[in-house]
Amino acid sequence: NRVALPFFDRNLVTKGITGVPALTSTDLSLTAVADNVMHEIDLEKDCLPVHSTRSQVLRIMERGKIVVPVIQELPGTKDAILVGSITKINLEKIVDLNSWDDENDTVDLLQLPSKHEASLVNRAPLTVPPNTTMREVYILLRVTGGIFRRQMIAFVTEHGRLVGSVDFEHLLILKHD
Repeated sequence: NRVALPFFDRNLVTKGITGVPALTSTDLSLTAVADNVMHEIDLEKDCLPVHSTRSQVLRIMERGKIVVPVIQELPGTKDAILVGSITKINLEKIVDLNSWDDENDTVDLLQLPSKHEASLVNRAPLTVPPNTTMREVYILLRVTGGIFRRQMIAFVTEHGRLVGSVDFEHLLILKHD
């Protein structure tokens, strides 16, 4: 692999899917996600607290994220624990289902009454520690359905605290040397 990529990997590179060869045939695949592809999460801008206001939900929807982490803030710190995730589609359902009298009224995202069989919040999102290799994250996302649903994401947590995320689509277009 040091001379040239294997035949099938070269075909993927010509189709613009450079991440798969980088994650299966190079030394890059053995590096930690925190060092290369992790997107650091701003807890204020990128997450919803368990008790969210209408304005917080609308603000996060405007950002266009497909999957949003739901966090429980730790009192006295700037850290937060990941308690779930929610899709943009389910956020739209929350806005439609709830009647907020005031912009400051809150809704408990974990206690939402749901007319649907499944909860609107995924209470067990995929998490990995920061030292997980990029190859391991790729395999986890692929096995859990990432190849079919491009919104697949792994949240990077350290001792339960949310520090970042890695999304499957970003892994697929990863450049290698």
